[in-house]
Amino acid sequence: HVAIDHVTQPPPITMMWNEHAIPWLDIVLALFCILLTLVSTCGNAVSIRAIVKLKTSRFADKNNLGSITLVIFLNLAVCDFLQTLLSAPFTALMLFSGRVQPGISPKTELILCNVAGVSYFIMSRASISIVAVLSLVRCYVIIRPMNHHNVVNWRNVYVALTIVWV
Repeated sequence: HVAIDHVTQPPPITMMWNEHAIPWLDIVLALFCILLTLVSTCGNAVSIRAIVKLKTSRFADKNNLGSITLVIFLNLAVCDFLQTLLSAPFTALMLFSGRVQPGISPKTELILCNVAGVSYFIMSRASISIVAVLSLVRCYVIIRPMNHHNVVNWRNVYVALTIVWV
């Protein structure tokens, strides 16, 4: 048996994650977040508008499987739109906070970090779950083409999407 005289402790963490990062790298990443936010917001807004317009057109049939699929895609577009609006701006602010706004308080940084992290987690989970609902609907339609109307109906899709959002 070897006697251990002391236990080595890791050095204390006294610096923020980006204290030794290259300053221009944070600015480039923040600008990329802003650009990504703008492109994603515009793209999802166009998708939402197109789906709503198609859904309310005179060609849309209320009992059509394509109409159910459009509702699922609309939920996915809204989820991605909300994720873009809630997560990306706060991430860009956090990246800019140490460089552009040196007077920002640690409490404000903590709030920004928490809002960005929680919204990203919730919207990512919802987005993945909506894609799973869409996959299950399409899979069941392929497996049971003659009697998929018994399972893939408005009530079941609304229940699944409600579970996803709750």
